[in-house]
Amino acid sequence: MKIDPLERVRLNKRIEQAHTCLMNGDTDTAQTIFQEALLQVPGYSPALHGMGVLHVACGDVNDGERWLRQATEADAENALAWNDLGEALRMLGRGDEAIAAYRRALELEPDFLSAINNLAVALAGKGDLDEAKRCLRQAIDIDPIDPHPYNNLGVILEIEGQIDEALLCYEKAVKNKHDFEEAKQNYADLLQRNPGQLMKAMGRLLDDAKALD
Repeated sequence: MKIDPLERVRLNKRIEQAHTCLMNGDTDTAQTIFQEALLQVPGYSPALHGMGVLHVACGDVNDGERWLRQATEADAENALAWNDLGEALRMLGRGDEAIAAYRRALELEPDFLSAINNLAVALAGKGDLDEAKRCLRQAIDIDPIDPHPYNNLGVILEIEGQIDEALLCYEKAVKNKHDFEEAKQNYADLLQRNPGQLMKAMGRLLDDAKALD
């Protein structure tokens, strides 16, 4: 169905409003807006995508996956929907399908950081650590400030027994996002298991403090 350009702008503003409601925990209002959009324009990919995200957020991943798949069928160029479909598939334990969805998102948007990071996590889950590390380093090259690739890279390096390198990654993640609790916990746990690394870590913190001065 063709949509008048002005009507598309109005619809997209409503979809944005629904996502804001969803982020604020108002799932009922978000669902009402998505449903109204679909009544107005059946098969509208952004609304189908929104319904999928909503169902996943509410813990109904199976229905969420179905909505997200409809979104990609309605608009095969919707990179965000492909990425979120990958997340739903990964939650359902369908790793190979998730990887394919992330790769499709990256075909559409090669610098899509969330999709790169998610692909790396899925690859690591399948045991392909080298390819996962390559993805994470690519994400770091694209955005050196994003803390999530550093944290995920640290996890993989820790699995491989590269303790010094893992600690450096966790430190970088926390430095870039001071309230990143997952990275802070990973860092603390790794130091607790490897107390011999504590002095090196303290030395790096002191060097950072001097650099700030």
